[in-house]
Amino acid sequence: MDDDDVHSPKSVSVSYDRHLIVGGSGGKTLVRPDNIIHAGFEERLFDVLVGLKVTAAQYSMHLTSNVRHRIFSELDRLLNAENWYEEDDFPTTEAFRDFLSWTVYSQHQCWQSLGVGNGGQMLAVWLAPRGVVTAGFRGNNKVGWTAKIDVDGVASLSADIGSLKEFDRLLGSYLD
Repeated sequence: MDDDDVHSPKSVSVSYDRHLIVGGSGGKTLVRPDNIIHAGFEERLFDVLVGLKVTAAQYSMHLTSNVRHRIFSELDRLLNAENWYEEDDFPTTEAFRDFLSWTVYSQHQCWQSLGVGNGGQMLAVWLAPRGVVTAGFRGNNKVGWTAKIDVDGVASLSADIGSLKEFDRLLGSYLD
């Protein structure tokens, strides 16, 4: 990192529409121009990964170390240039923030894996003895979900869109 990239917060004027504040420590803030649109694919993907990890760090005090580790590992797996197509939508910060908010207060943190859906939704999947549940966190405190649960040997299918709290309540009934 060059000395030009690190500035004392008091000595730099940040225009939020022109710069991206990436992070910092020790009274210094890393500021880089917001030229993501002009960056190459791998750089844009990396910038999204860093942005999501910074967002996750804002919630870290409310998450167990195991959950934090799983989230960071899944982000590294997902946002890998070798596994990503340039035409795919990047996950949105709003959708990821909803996933994190839900994770903080949910008792059902046993998701199997994370993914990214159309429009940048954060996807999660749960496997239960009776079936599978998938969820797409959309941002604006909304989540869409599907469930395929076996009830007395017959597959029961359901899907809905609702609030994070409503999803958490229903997820418990699907997983029990």
